[in-house]
Amino acid sequence: MNHQKVGWRLAVVGIVTLISLVWTMPNVIDTTKMWWPTKDKMTMGLDIQGGLHLVLKVDVDGALKQDATRVMSTIRTDLEREKVQVKDIAMNDALRGDMTVLLVSKDAADKAEKRVTDYFGNTFNVSRKSETDLALVFSELFVREFKKGTIDRAIETIRNRIDEFGVSEPSITAQGEDHILVQLPGIQDANNAKELINKTARLDFIIVDEEFPQEKLVALVAEAEKVGNLKFAELKYSAYVDKLNVALKGKIPEGTLVLFEKPENAESMENDRLPYLLVASESVSGDRLTDAFVAPGEQGKPVVSFRMDAQGGKLMGDMTET
Repeated sequence: MNHQKVGWRLAVVGIVTLISLVWTMPNVIDTTKMWWPTKDKMTMGLDIQGGLHLVLKVDVDGALKQDATRVMSTIRTDLEREKVQVKDIAMNDALRGDMTVLLVSKDAADKAEKRVTDYFGNTFNVSRKSETDLALVFSELFVREFKKGTIDRAIETIRNRIDEFGVSEPSITAQGEDHILVQLPGIQDANNAKELINKTARLDFIIVDEEFPQEKLVALVAEAEKVGNLKFAELKYSAYVDKLNVALKGKIPEGTLVLFEKPENAESMENDRLPYLLVASESVSGDRLTDAFVAPGEQGKPVVSFRMDAQGGKLMGDMTET
């Protein structure tokens, strides 16, 4: 009886060992060119194969302050377009979106209060400081959704960036209100991955100034490069653009800036780049995007389509109206 129990135990151990060998073999030899029950390799964590472990802090407060400044400018423009007379708009605390709108009369204040409430929805808590002054403060709902959206977009950006490194199962998770944990098991080029992940990304929709002659713009860029000894190949793109726009100040319309596009057939922007004059004073932040996806265009070619939140849709409509 004891011999039978030992035999069954040995058989079970043998079967488990055989199954383990079958499932671990793809980690030892290339089974893609032969029949094998499984082609999948075991994914080993950082404790076994090493890799990259990062905790990143997202500047959520900075993004919120920037949004408050942009919204303040939007409020002024919108009220002026609605023929509401504004004395001034003062920012008290950008982090809280705390601002005061000073109007010329009670009637103007009444119109401004209704307009801000209708236009911005749940973005602000609106109250009256006096008959002619409005007090605006970001609502708790807006701040909570803004912070969550900022973290979610940062995670998605990081995930898209690390796809090129071929990490089979990266772990990218939010930690608290403003931190992101990134774990990349088995990554070989940790320094390049860290540099790519830490780059700042920003999306803005900006109108192109089509009235300024393209030939003149190309000539101005060439002249600025020559006079300022600006060499694209020796500078990072952002540094090159900053120096170039400083050199072009006074030669291009106020409130505009020059950015570049790589032509479709060009190998790199170092070899060929197409300048555009953009109206920097008219822009819509990519923070207003709620979705972006690839869809077939009019001729069947893929195009990028996107959706914006209610405020972003209104801002885009205002910016693109003719």
